[in-house]
Amino acid sequence: MFEISILIIGGIGGVAFIFLPARFKLLMALCLCVVQLYILPGPYDLSLALVSCFLLIPEFVSNIKFLGQKRIILSLFLIIVFSSASLLWSVQPSSGFREILTFIQFMLIVSGVYHVTKNNGLRYMYSILNVMLILIAIEAVLIILFRLLPDLKLGLILSNTSRIFLGGNVLDSLLYEGQRNNFYDPIKSGGLFFINANAAGCYVGIASFLSYSIYKTTSKKITLLLGLICYVSVFFTGSKASALFAVGIPLFIYYLASSNKNKITIITSVLGCGAFLFFVVNIFNISMNSEFLTESTDTADTRFGIWNYAWHAFVNNPIIGQGYGGWQEDYGRFFKTVYIYPPHNTIIYMWSKAGLMAAILSCWFIFLTLKINWRGMFSINQQLKYASISGMMVSLWLMLHGFGENFGLVGEQHQMPILAISIGIVMALKNMTSSLNYNISNTKRDENE
Repeated sequence: MFEISILIIGGIGGVAFIFLPARFKLLMALCLCVVQLYILPGPYDLSLALVSCFLLIPEFVSNIKFLGQKRIILSLFLIIVFSSASLLWSVQPSSGFREILTFIQFMLIVSGVYHVTKNNGLRYMYSILNVMLILIAIEAVLIILFRLLPDLKLGLILSNTSRIFLGGNVLDSLLYEGQRNNFYDPIKSGGLFFINANAAGCYVGIASFLSYSIYKTTSKKITLLLGLICYVSVFFTGSKASALFAVGIPLFIYYLASSNKNKITIITSVLGCGAFLFFVVNIFNISMNSEFLTESTDTADTRFGIWNYAWHAFVNNPIIGQGYGGWQEDYGRFFKTVYIYPPHNTIIYMWSKAGLMAAILSCWFIFLTLKINWRGMFSINQQLKYASISGMMVSLWLMLHGFGENFGLVGEQHQMPILAISIGIVMALKNMTSSLNYNISNTKRDENE
């Protein structure tokens, strides 16, 4: 009876919230996407962040004509269609529902960001993101603290309070999968919102990349500070891949986007800063020499074993895949073990769950995401240029890291909004730039007449 009452009250509140201005709904949704808040009653872990994003449905509907013309949205819509169809032969359809909701949530955030940027202006959108970055910076500080004080990490994460941020299922899984996620490793730190250091490193890293365009456009020192906190915390997660991406991706993008003749000086400086951060982390009784090579070799062996199984599974059922839950069921039989590793590769991940067409569409989605940012990087519109550079760095990290991890196509629930934000902003700026050029062209034509 209590749960029913809560749902009724929540439903009434949701109806009231849906009529709020888009900028307030987006601010609430993006902030909740950082902390998640698993406080809703029911048998499933349903976060308030997921529910809040559905308040953006009116904005999606109002922009449906524009969004429907974008191939990047079309590709994701088709992925949702094939993912929904795969539920028919899935052994665990409940896990499929959650992923489909994530894809829908992604599109709602893209439309919300597009709507607010276009109607309220880029600077207003960036003021919303600064609030979000404050919450992410708190997570970054906790990553650093937990790395320096491992006992503090265990005390907070294993308490009932953390269920609000992690969800009951995730916290309970630590009893069985904590070792696999390196949670109990003192040199790994995921802060308060992650049990996996790789996922945490990717999250704070792409958040720091997002802050780049905000700072370049607004010149706000608070944005620079928040971005630096997030960036430095990457090197305290203990994630080797995250550390490499944090240094390598900005250098790569700078080399592509800049015409500055002092590239060598800048690259050397960034590499020096990266080496210094590694040195700082190593001071705290962390051995990175032989351990790094040993752990990397073990990780590579595990990945090759996973991908060997994936090839056999693909040959057996190439078109429709395994459905949701099929990987876990067949993996155990193949290796005769109860210790199940997920795909750790975005395309294999999508094929297994939703079939060959979903995997092909995922490649298309990745290509379109990189393409929209690539074109914007060379725009004469400085706001679009900076937003596209940030978007390219975010996309590259999330997608490259996803080919060795289990983040999914658009990232896990924390990472996903940052990718959606970067796409929504670039879409809005490109549309606004095109409209401005069109108006200028018409004005000149009228003057000539």
